[in-house]
Amino acid sequence: IFMATNEKGYVDPLLTGFVVDYAANLDRGFIGRKLFPIVSVEKDDAQYPFFSKENFVTPDDNINDFEGEARRADLSSELKHIHCIPHALREGIDVRKNRQMDGPFKVKERAASRRLSYKLLTREELRIADLVKAHANGQTLAGTGSAATNQWANGGGDPFAVADAAKSNMWFEPNTLVLSYDVYLALKKHTKVLEKLGANEAKIVTAQILAELFEVNQVLIGSGRWAGPRKKNDKSVAMTRIWSNLAAFAYVDPEDQAVTCGKIFLERHESVDADGFLVRTWHDATKGVEGTDVVQVGLVSSEAIVAADCLYVVKSVLA
Repeated sequence: IFMATNEKGYVDPLLTGFVVDYAANLDRGFIGRKLFPIVSVEKDDAQYPFFSKENFVTPDDNINDFEGEARRADLSSELKHIHCIPHALREGIDVRKNRQMDGPFKVKERAASRRLSYKLLTREELRIADLVKAHANGQTLAGTGSAATNQWANGGGDPFAVADAAKSNMWFEPNTLVLSYDVYLALKKHTKVLEKLGANEAKIVTAQILAELFEVNQVLIGSGRWAGPRKKNDKSVAMTRIWSNLAAFAYVDPEDQAVTCGKIFLERHESVDADGFLVRTWHDATKGVEGTDVVQVGLVSSEAIVAADCLYVVKSVLA
């Protein structure tokens, strides 16, 4: 069943649901949606609380001092407008190559939807990584040696002293440690990490062991890659890591309107009862021998740090 929208195509609820499920289960080293939980936005002029230190002002609760009346302790966060931005990519499928059917929709359309949504999620991951890299709360490491301010390459610096600094500069104890893949590899063989394991422990360092050593609930390893936008007349492609040379301590709470480091805001599409993604299909009779079926996947979203002091970023970790 397709619901007509206009001459530009049809909203496809089956493919939309497929893409939403695909995004929820995508791994490939993407960590953005684990670091910035998702919140549904019902309308473009919706507001969401952004938190500052004023949120934690605690008034006197002794009602005897106020004639038996409890003092007000209202939500004091700043409500900011959320403006989700439409992102979209499309792919054309030659009709002659798409004759085989699979259940309620075509195999080629499903594959195209998966490829397009992966690319949209790659861009989302890049935007979140850029927000984290630009965040001001944190420190930049430099030089060699064993001081807390030194870089962690070749067993240098002091990762646990940096963790203590992070905890001193955050509202809550961090429950999440973000590591770019290169920093994760460096920590696996870092002298201070191995020393903390003890002489009788196996020297195989995993993400779970690092979580225990740094006293966080989870370690997120940003190992996802991207090929960058293709340059004009340049067929060469180089895969690079989206996250690099970075560690970050974060407090993450997935509950709605809870204090947390960041959020992904996804606009809800009532016609298909889905957040963020929307798949449209149409036929272009002017392309190909028998025409071309076009699949377009859109993602209406925005990302933001909503509690600055719930994120502590360590930059230039290795070099």
